[in-house]
Amino acid sequence: MVPTPPPAVEPAVLAEVPEAVPLTVLEVGRGGRWLVQCAARVDTDRSGDLRVTVGTLGALGGDALVRELVVGGTAARPIDDFLGFDPQGRYVVVKTGNAISLLDTATRAAVDLGALGFDARDDVLDHRQHRALAFDPRGEILAYLRRTEPPSLVLRTLASGEERVVTGLGGEPFRLAWDGRGETLVATVISQDTTNDGRLTFPVRLASRPRLRCDGPIPRFQLSTENGDRPTSVVVHRDGSLGPKLADLALPFGTGVVRRAVDGVLTLERGSERTALTKADCGARVLHAAPELGLLLVACAGGKVPQKAEVELVGAGFRKALGLTLQPLAIDRWPEPAARLHALYPGTDTVLVDLKERRTMLLKPGDRVLAILGSRAFVRRDKALQVIDVERQAERTLVSAVPRAARTLIELPLAIVGAELLDLDKEQRLGSLDGRPLALTTNGDVLVAEGGSESGESLALGPLRWHRSLPPKP
Repeated sequence: MVPTPPPAVEPAVLAEVPEAVPLTVLEVGRGGRWLVQCAARVDTDRSGDLRVTVGTLGALGGDALVRELVVGGTAARPIDDFLGFDPQGRYVVVKTGNAISLLDTATRAAVDLGALGFDARDDVLDHRQHRALAFDPRGEILAYLRRTEPPSLVLRTLASGEERVVTGLGGEPFRLAWDGRGETLVATVISQDTTNDGRLTFPVRLASRPRLRCDGPIPRFQLSTENGDRPTSVVVHRDGSLGPKLADLALPFGTGVVRRAVDGVLTLERGSERTALTKADCGARVLHAAPELGLLLVACAGGKVPQKAEVELVGAGFRKALGLTLQPLAIDRWPEPAARLHALYPGTDTVLVDLKERRTMLLKPGDRVLAILGSRAFVRRDKALQVIDVERQAERTLVSAVPRAARTLIELPLAIVGAELLDLDKEQRLGSLDGRPLALTTNGDVLVAEGGSESGESLALGPLRWHRSLPPKP
């Protein structure tokens, strides 16, 4: 049998909304191929016009909003829910009626995950993707759960549609999460009745309404207490092979894992090799992980005053106190894309940690790091945007006057700071913008609501169009 060739990739057409309707943009895919919005298209309050107001605490009034997916070159499409998307901006998962579709916005091909057994049950945890799916950060693999007996995990190669079924998870999968580099998938699995109620229960309750909510410009958060069974972490490699099953996983770490013992010691485990990274008296919480350097930046919360945790840089056979104190998070930060610099904010100070050189650089009080490229940090300092170069031990001004409430959008190497479009890599100002930008592409395209920006009293008004700020790339 001759294999069916994959659909042709459509030329990149940016998603726009030509109608002058009230709307709020909830998500824009990287590169601008698609966007998700809530829009009012029918005069449901019979006022004679289309209008959505923003009241006390962000409560919306006026006409009803509907959820929509807009793919470049096509009209807005009503959806019932938006379950997830790949970070590279090509694939989305939406629910329409009873269908749960994995849509390739470049070829317009769609796959019904529901027909493949997708576990559609969701939880109430806010501002994250559906519990039963996870796109890897490289945009190559979709991991999703099937509600089979026993439950199974599927790794779907997005380009080819090839699927690898992972079994032997040892329980009921609860959530999926990749590390920030796409090297390791962790499935949290309910395998033991830790509450002793005679059944296996997810740590948080299941959702009864769509994950995508039309809340308007003021975000809302729902607090959910954990009251079910305690999960176990199952490490899954990109090739589908199973790694260890751990009740004490702190974070994946390159080809290994970091575990937290009962006494608080963090241990790096690679196969049968184990190396202690911290001491018990530290009570470490991970602030930043750099597997390529074998280093963890940790806050030692085990002292008499946990709110003043000492910061240390640790690795195999290496431990260095940085002379900083801050209030640690209650969770460990998993590895993110590799970066030489990491910013910390102890008190009113701002500190750059140079992981490569294992040293710190104190900036001025009130500085805020907006972006990092190699050895350079781009810092908002009072009314200016400064470039701090730790390699050259130098700093220079990129923009001298930035409004205090300036909107910032980063799509490296480009950035919008206030009304300025900047190439951070070349340290150049590319031009000034009109209107309030909603999104930015690496080509310098800027999404603007041409009918008017959102405010404390009303939503933005279409049309939504991309303003081409730079000439096309050759």
